[in-house]
Amino acid sequence: MNDEIIMPVPADRPHATAVPNWADELDPYAHCLLIHYLRVCGENQGLCTETIEETAAHCGMTPGRARRAIGELLHRKYIKYHRA
Repeated sequence: MNDEIIMPVPADRPHATAVPNWADELDPYAHCLLIHYLRVCGENQGLCTETIEETAAHCGMTPGRARRAIGELLHRKYIKYHRA
């Protein structure tokens, strides 16, 4: 099994992406990743199994920058990480 990013997905809106108001607190990279995860995870019952390299390429950043942005999201407890 791959590593996973886990995000809660509202059951009544599985195909909608709503950006929480607190997302404005994030730096632009973490904000971009949050929006990406909301969309991707919402299409997969709250799970994202993309590699960091895939996520970074989709969001137009380097894998290192993506790791730092993921770290910010994890630190703020906006996402969960499950190592398989």
